[in-house]
Amino acid sequence: LYFTTTFAIAALFITAYLLYRQLIKCISMTERLVSAFEYSDFDLSFHHSANEKELRQLSGIISNVIYTHRSKLKELETKLQYFNTLLGRIDFGLMVINKNGEIEWMNSAARTELRMNNPVKVSDLAFFHPDLPPILSNLKAGEIKIITINRSGFSYEIIISAITLTIQGKKLLLVSLKNIQSLVEETEIEAWKKL
Repeated sequence: LYFTTTFAIAALFITAYLLYRQLIKCISMTERLVSAFEYSDFDLSFHHSANEKELRQLSGIISNVIYTHRSKLKELETKLQYFNTLLGRIDFGLMVINKNGEIEWMNSAARTELRMNNPVKVSDLAFFHPDLPPILSNLKAGEIKIITINRSGFSYEIIISAITLTIQGKKLLLVSLKNIQSLVEETEIEAWKKL
């Protein structure tokens, strides 16, 4: 009776200890997974020895989730690079302005045209032309405005138009800036040819 009781208690403690270890390992794996999602770090892997069947199954499931998420993230990054390259190649300026008058994004053509690297607010564009901030602040979707720029005795015009976008519930204004001097020159050349 004493032997059976001692054996049963010892078996109970050993089982409880093994269950506790399994639980701690499961919690640790879950914490690592949550941490990976929190910091977008999907380079971790989960492997367990052959005799830990349940943990091995859980490791396999978590590894599959991480692999799938990593693949989707890479695909999104590739698409983002593709669209950024595409928008960077457009020969007219594009900028995205939020409802607070902050410039969220602009392509390289807009930076070149405005002669500014990273303006933060629409009001910063007064450096380029004093009429530009009020025009952009009051510009409605589908509306077209033209401003004349005078630079060291040379004058040219920029046509400004906009469309509205709603991305993740946030209303944005996509503004295009097109230097129409080259277009005017081409039209004049064509007119002279015809004349």
